Amino acid sequence: MKIYRFVPATDGYRFVESNRNARWWPTGMNLGRGTGHFSEHPSGKGPSLYEGNRYETDDKRWPELELNPSDFPPFALNVPLLSQKAYEHLHKLEGLETMIDVWVDDEKHCAISPPVLHKTVNFPKSQYLQESEGLWLYLVKRVFNEETINKHIFWTKELMPFSDVYLSEEFVRKAREAHLKGLEFLELVWDSGKPCLPRYTPSAYNPNQMTSRCALESELVISRCDCIGVVSREYGPILEKAFSEGLIAGKDELPTLEW
Repeated sequence: MKIYRFVPATDGYRFVESNRNARWWPTGMNLGRGTGHFSEHPSGKGPSLYEGNRYETDDKRWPELELNPSDFPPFALNVPLLSQKAYEHLHKLEGLETMIDVWVDDEKHCAISPPVLHKTVNFPKSQYLQESEGLWLYLVKRVFNEETINKHIFWTKELMPFSDVYLSEEFVRKAREAHLKGLEFLELVWDSGKPCLPRYTPSAYNPNQMTSRCALESELVISRCDCIGVVSREYGPILEKAFSEGLIAGKDELPTLEW
């Protein structure tokens, strides 16, 4: 069994913009407990910024960049978006039963709400970033309990409401056979009973100047921190250290795998 961590490619692709100070995930998607403090609008008043599940990409603001559309538009690491082409090739796989229609630059896409699987990760044997009280912030080396995995795409309960998304070998195979764009930099995190630690080029973490990949990775951690009450003065140094040690990718690249 091979398991991949979902990481949409960002370099050269249109990036779906969202304001993480409000509820940015699509209406109809239930991420579970811990998200009640996210209001519809950053000010706490007013309608949703994404009424009708409509989003825009940065291509609208910067057409001179000549960015390409992706079959998995970069949006969030915990919420995969699929183009209509991707939907046609993948929708029959187990785990893709719950999809929500969204519009990106007025083109119809699907947001996947993966099933939440229990006890898929053996945390005592895994390696992760944690805050001072021992709460998990980011898994860097995952030991999976294979017998609990019966879907081709899934969230893991222990990291909800902002779990990484994991893909099966069959999901990845079908996507590649269909020549779908946007999965060029997936992380292989488990292979034939063995966990692997992806290593990247060390980089600097600067909240005021981030690549698209860095933004996706850091926003996943920050969203978790918001839910458990970890403040920026604590998670900031944790992120800085992780990026500087190459535990988190600062840009699109294939990792070196440590077994």
